[in-house]
Amino acid sequence: MVRREPKRDLRGELASFAQVNERLAPLLAPYIEILQRHYDARLIHYTGELVGEPERAIKGIIETCDKLGFTARVSGAADAVSVKIGTRRVGRGFNKRLQTLFAAATVLTVLWAGGMHAGVDILARPELWYLGLPFAGSLLFILLAHEFGHYLAARRHGVGATLPLLLPVPNPLLGTAGAVIRMRTPVPHRRALFDIGIAGPLAGVVAVVIVTVVGLALSGVMRLDPRAAVPLSWPEFELTYGQPGLIALRFYDEPTALLVNMPPLFKLLQLAVVGPLAADEVLLLHPVAFAGWLGFLVTALNLVPVGQLDGGHIVFAGLRRAYKPLGGLIFVALLFFAFFWPGWLVWVGVLFFVARKRPAPLDDVTPLGRGRTWGAYGAMLLFFLCLTPVPLPGF
Repeated sequence: MVRREPKRDLRGELASFAQVNERLAPLLAPYIEILQRHYDARLIHYTGELVGEPERAIKGIIETCDKLGFTARVSGAADAVSVKIGTRRVGRGFNKRLQTLFAAATVLTVLWAGGMHAGVDILARPELWYLGLPFAGSLLFILLAHEFGHYLAARRHGVGATLPLLLPVPNPLLGTAGAVIRMRTPVPHRRALFDIGIAGPLAGVVAVVIVTVVGLALSGVMRLDPRAAVPLSWPEFELTYGQPGLIALRFYDEPTALLVNMPPLFKLLQLAVVGPLAADEVLLLHPVAFAGWLGFLVTALNLVPVGQLDGGHIVFAGLRRAYKPLGGLIFVALLFFAFFWPGWLVWVGVLFFVARKRPAPLDDVTPLGRGRTWGAYGAMLLFFLCLTPVPLPGF
């Protein structure tokens, strides 16, 4: 059955446009010299030149429209701006009961996964639930630090944002698919977009470093050849990327060992805390250290410069010309890495959907500033320091 769109009353819409235009145009005259105006797709479009100092003029346009119940988005350049004005809308938040339910479920699934990393199935032996706490507490600390970094930055810039929604997944390796927040009101300008985008990874990576240092101090070194002496989950495994770490866990009913490749920043912390390893040694990661390793992976995934991901916000705000080519290059690189680790295909599928919508601040004209532009370069450097092309070889 084909769903028909309701018939639009174009004559009524045009009449309404004329009334709104008569009301808005005089109020916006101190800020913009309107050269062209038209109505399309339920939006009023003005093009013209800003009057006076650009940032002050743009702020005046946005605030004037907001007082009248409209949202204005300004793009282009100071001498040729485009203003799109539509009815102000407030985005939906998360259902609070759903947030509470998902939070409780995530604590349980991550605790269960932590028990697996400690070699115990707490569903079979619930009295040993506390053995899952080191992994669960560490991973949730990292995820919440990341999301509250976004939340606090959004509040600082006056953007309405929800509290984090935790996502439970009954997987013995992770226990969660992470957490998300939702912005309910528009981002006012590119500086706010950059600050909100980068605050999560910065807060998260601080938590990751703390957790990793503690976890590495609890980890041990084993003298063995992991390719010959450790039972792996994939018998055809061949080591292809550097000197790995080793995690031992209970994969449902089977004791299992998995190799993990370390990203550059994790490797630097390992050298500082544990020291260099001999050719016949492997680092047996404590569950807390593995939570830190996951934190680096999550940070890298979020910093991919595409669409609604943190990296997309950062690069779109700070490195506008590099936004499309850098995103395309990373997309192709992940497809290449998928030949070595099929797990990247899942993330490529996610990127296909999140890349379809890019960030859009209300003021897309005012420059970001030199400091934040350098911060965008720093965020891309952090992306490569947290990335490993083959995270879990053989898995």
